[in-house]
Amino acid sequence: MRPCTGPSRSPGRVTTSNGPAKRRPRSASTASRPRLQPWEERGVGPFRIGAGPSVDGLGDPQLCWVVECDGVRVFHGGDTIFHGQWWSIARRFGPVDIAFVPINGPIVELPHLQPPSPFNAVMLPEEAAVAAHILGARVAVPIHYGTLHKSPIYIETPRAVERFEKRARELGITPLVTPPGEWFTPRNAPVH
Repeated sequence: MRPCTGPSRSPGRVTTSNGPAKRRPRSASTASRPRLQPWEERGVGPFRIGAGPSVDGLGDPQLCWVVECDGVRVFHGGDTIFHGQWWSIARRFGPVDIAFVPINGPIVELPHLQPPSPFNAVMLPEEAAVAAHILGARVAVPIHYGTLHKSPIYIETPRAVERFEKRARELGITPLVTPPGEWFTPRNAPVH
């Protein structure tokens, strides 16, 4: 999400990218490098980076990321909904050791997206645990929860962490809940 632009712009409003995004200026060192598209991979130093397809509940195409370094493979799901590409991502880039998955399952009612959708704009906690399971993760870290609840335009699903932990454990995944901004190293998490 980013600030609204155009004639309806007002302070505090945000929008999804329902049109071409304004591109930030790229530095001279990155301007010549093409951006990754879905299913592409790139090596950068000791890292192997893969881009997978993703989408949010408002229809915005996105990318998810699988990054591997020193034998540890990490997935980051961004703001995705549950979609049918999980199995393809697992075959192409998996299995992953640690999956960072969004769990807040918000219902979003933005003035410029009317009539509003009654469906979740991001995965529900249970869906996030299932996505991590399909990806082969042994550890799943919930992200994007507890900080954006702004009724009536952005209503997060209740008890997200509790529900995520329960479903992850049922699937044999270790949930790793850390406070926002807290660091951990993969060797502190039980990985493959």
